[in-house]
Amino acid sequence: MEKTNKKIYPTNPLGVIALFVFFIEVISASTLYALNNHPELLRIIVIFIVSFPSGIAILFFLFLWSKPASFFSPKDYQDDNSFLSSLKKELNFNSRVIKAYTGPPTIIEESFQLADEMIKKQNYLEAIRVGRGYLKFGEFYKSYKFFEHIKPQIPKNSHFYVVCIGNIGYSLVGLEKFNSAISIFKSIECNYSDKLKIWHIAPLAFCLLKSENNSGEFKKYLDILNNHPQLPEEIFAYKKRYPELAKHLELKITVE
Repeated sequence: MEKTNKKIYPTNPLGVIALFVFFIEVISASTLYALNNHPELLRIIVIFIVSFPSGIAILFFLFLWSKPASFFSPKDYQDDNSFLSSLKKELNFNSRVIKAYTGPPTIIEESFQLADEMIKKQNYLEAIRVGRGYLKFGEFYKSYKFFEHIKPQIPKNSHFYVVCIGNIGYSLVGLEKFNSAISIFKSIECNYSDKLKIWHIAPLAFCLLKSENNSGEFKKYLDILNNHPQLPEEIFAYKKRYPELAKHLELKITVE
């Protein structure tokens, strides 16, 4: 008789997840008897036992939707060529992202296509990095067009939506459209005040300095900027980036 060596341990990420959930459920269920005299704790454990698999299932399907190949090991593929084809496709995609950031495509439609693919996978950060490649090389019109293209595709309740709007503002600063940039940064302050950061306040103060009839508001945001706790870390970068603003920035040293 031919002997077969059957492996009883998981050989792919999906099996590891299933084993992990199984052990968590067993350990949780085993505590129920010990908690008979503690109804409050018993209720919490029961809620956990019921909700934990549901949460794992939701995360599983979200991840499966964005990166299905990650749940399979090489042995789960029909043959070596299928595995290599899947791996090559993922590597090609990642290399395109890196290439777009280090040297953005001359034809902006190529960046649109790449960003659309990433947004379908809900990989908003990588999509934004492609547009930042244009900012990095001073191609402000293309960066503006890029971020305007992806903005409607990012959920408004996402942190990356505010990041996208901020990059539209930086593009407008580069294009010297200061009044439009002021509107962008003020919209962040108005609608997303909890997400207003120093990297929004600094260009806003710079735009107010460059625009006309905004001396009062410039002093207001300059004061906010000079008293911001992150300014000591960023002051030299901002002095280099906004030379006209440099003489107005004050590094305040507190003596304990």
